[in-house]
Amino acid sequence: MRALVTGSRGFLGSNLVVQLREKLGVTVTEFPRGVPTAGLTAHVAADDVVFHVDGINRPADPEEF
Repeated sequence: MRALVTGSRGFLGSNLVVQLREKLGVTVTEFPRGVPTAGLTAHVAADDVVFHVDGINRPADPEEF
């Protein structure tokens, strides 16, 4: 199985990546915050499952929520 994890460097994403990599037969593609989204469509098409855990935590401006 191929899994894509958005927000892979955040608290939830980084822990999810560790857990997924411990599973046999799981290939993890990381997509951290700040990476240009140009290649995201190709990743989504190539992977079997997407874990979207990218988000804003404690924003400077509440309007970011």
